[in-house]
Amino acid sequence: MKEGTRLSMCAGVFLVSLAALSFELVLSRLFSVALSHHFAFMVVSLALLGYGASGSFLTVFPSLLRKGPARLLAFSAMLFSITCVGAYAGANNIPFDPFRMSWDRFQLLYLLADYLLLSLPFFFSGLCVSAALVYLAEEAGTIYFFDLAGAGGGALLILVLFDRFGGQGAVVVPAMIAGLGGLIFGLRSLSRRWTTIVSSVVLASMALLLWMKPGVLETRISPYKSLKVALWHPAARILETRWNAFSRVDVVESPAVRFAPGLSLGFQKPLPPQLGVAVDGDNMTAITRYDGRKAPVAFVSHLPGSLAYWIGERDRVLVIDPGGGLDVLMGLVMGAKRIDAVFDNPLVLEMVSEDYGAFGGHLFRDPRVVASVKSGRSFLRQTGLSYDLIQYSPLSSLGASSTGIGGIRESYMFTVEAVIDAFNHLKPEGIFSVTQYLLPPPRQEIRLVQLVLAALARIGVPGPELHLTAIRSWGTFTLLLKRTPFSRRDIQRVKDFCERERFDTVYFPGIEEVDANRFNRFSRPIYFEMVRSLLSEETRKRLFREYLFDLRPVTDDDPFFFNFFRWQKMVPLYRAIHEKWQPFLEGGYLVPVVLVESIAASALLILLPLLLRKRSNSKGRRSGRASVLAYFASLGLGYMLAEIVLIQKLILFLDHPVYAMATVTSGLLVSSGIGSLLSQRVADRRLRAFLSAICFVVGLLIWGYLLILPPAVDRFLGFGIGIRVAIALLLVTPLGLVMGMPFPLGVRLLKRTDPPVIAWAWCANGCFSVIGAVLSAALALVVGFSGVFTAAGTVYLVGGVVSFSFPGLTYHGDEADTPQVSDG
Repeated sequence: MKEGTRLSMCAGVFLVSLAALSFELVLSRLFSVALSHHFAFMVVSLALLGYGASGSFLTVFPSLLRKGPARLLAFSAMLFSITCVGAYAGANNIPFDPFRMSWDRFQLLYLLADYLLLSLPFFFSGLCVSAALVYLAEEAGTIYFFDLAGAGGGALLILVLFDRFGGQGAVVVPAMIAGLGGLIFGLRSLSRRWTTIVSSVVLASMALLLWMKPGVLETRISPYKSLKVALWHPAARILETRWNAFSRVDVVESPAVRFAPGLSLGFQKPLPPQLGVAVDGDNMTAITRYDGRKAPVAFVSHLPGSLAYWIGERDRVLVIDPGGGLDVLMGLVMGAKRIDAVFDNPLVLEMVSEDYGAFGGHLFRDPRVVASVKSGRSFLRQTGLSYDLIQYSPLSSLGASSTGIGGIRESYMFTVEAVIDAFNHLKPEGIFSVTQYLLPPPRQEIRLVQLVLAALARIGVPGPELHLTAIRSWGTFTLLLKRTPFSRRDIQRVKDFCERERFDTVYFPGIEEVDANRFNRFSRPIYFEMVRSLLSEETRKRLFREYLFDLRPVTDDDPFFFNFFRWQKMVPLYRAIHEKWQPFLEGGYLVPVVLVESIAASALLILLPLLLRKRSNSKGRRSGRASVLAYFASLGLGYMLAEIVLIQKLILFLDHPVYAMATVTSGLLVSSGIGSLLSQRVADRRLRAFLSAICFVVGLLIWGYLLILPPAVDRFLGFGIGIRVAIALLLVTPLGLVMGMPFPLGVRLLKRTDPPVIAWAWCANGCFSVIGAVLSAALALVVGFSGVFTAAGTVYLVGGVVSFSFPGLTYHGDEADTPQVSDG
């Protein structure tokens, strides 16, 4: 082969893979804004089956490579580029609304259309890589290196795409990168050079036109998100919209914006003007107008969250995730002398403190306020300070769905370990305060109480029930945890506060049933009864066993605080919610459905080439191909299980899901690419032995990480983010190196034994990668991250065992099946 052809192919694969992964992450982000994170997960997961479809397609039509790969690669890259923009524009304008699926049957067709449209770009990008692998199978390690390295670059690109180009530009940039890849592929085909150049120019012009034309690619947000609700008012308007790598932040002016969680019904004065701050179109908080005078903002002392200040002086306060700054304003009004405000989103801090700081009275320029951007957990590990009050704002207490049935998103701020971190940073009279929204029937409020009890039990605090107080307003639940037991004086102040503000006491040491359910009444004092049940081991076990929802405390290994779903209670729960399945959809519990769909689609793509190309095969060859399927399926499944668990486990370590995704994905893919390149040095005569051995090494190493990761995260969580990123890369690199070897080794072995199966092996690997992505989410809810990681190691060991039954003799297939290629 000409060296120029080889280099252009490697460069083109690199660019297409970079564009493909960045486009995948862009879709995930945009669909999270438009609908929610679990719908993004569902749509993108199934769309990625386009990768598997490309291998299936190439298996059925191997003749496409007979005259050389340049034309196929060039046109595939160009079509990927075009469909990036076209597919998203089409999907974005399909009127899919998941909340209408119960009465509008067309929604199922719209959902199917979304799948088909979004799979097209991934089909063409997968076709580029699979064609290159088939054409250069003897150099599979090199091709796979450029594929993985490009994908690793795409994971890093997402960190700057939205910040630099916004939502619409983030769609166009990957398309243009892929167009450049198509140009590089086409340059090696002299007869088509000008055609490719002209196509690239046309594509670039079209992309720029779409980017510059307002509204063509503007994300269509669900009408049920709080941003859209606020905009229903005729006088409402969006003042500003900005993006960063992990969020879209909107500032909205609307008379419908009234943010005062649980405000006493006895407070009859008007609220001061407020500007809404929505993150990803939802979770709206507000910037409250403040001019330094306390009278206009006196309502803050009538919020349930102010209870800690009424009990005693709170000089040093930590507010975690303050959103628009309401709890910071409360602290200043209530006399705090030092407030540390910790934001996990730098864009929110920038807009609240700078862009609209004047509206809010420049709270964050007050010498008593110190703002920083970190996760709450890493801040607590890094600071040496102790606090009179550590307060979670209601923003950080929102569940994944308004129905509250559950959510599959992790939350490391609501685990047993998180409560212990907060408790350890309280002064002797310090209080940890959490306010959550009521979502009857009781779920997250009761789990929160049990979470605190479990944390106190773990660190050996005697009489944990003496350290708790809980109150309830018409719409919120507030829990207070005190470092020392609540005194009689503290309890009397709690009772006086609730009496004055017409709040209900749920629990305090020594409470009687007559003290509960007085003002905002339920048919019976259900919150009081459930909290009381948690205090006795016998009644607690009965509650956990019989209740419709899962109330057990969660840990860092399964940080799904908002996951209350119990499969064994599905039927009675379905009946309890009046036989409606929409809440399951809203809570993200279509994961099993997506898993079944992924398996069904994968089976079709894998079996289709066998059905379309019936051949007289020997029994030995059929069994050999079964082992090929099992081997490459295990690689796709195991790799994805391990990668997703690494990302999830390091979210806490790296402060944010996007940072964890970018660091782990890029580090793992690039190191896997290097491993793939190193595998090219394995001599042909040692392929079989090395291939089996490396699978066993990967499986055992993954199991070893079960022992390495938890202490590493715990030990270095208090370090600066730069050091933590470096440590994360050091952790994933050894695993990535060995995980990158089995696939190219398998392709090289197939080149010697059964060349027509290479594209089919790519299909199996891609399909089971999708299954692995969905399966990891389902398994994590049941067995935790450690269980998923254990499964990943086991899958690789199975792959090692299966590799022993690979076809052992060189297969001289029909010429119709083996692509005859040229350098053109």
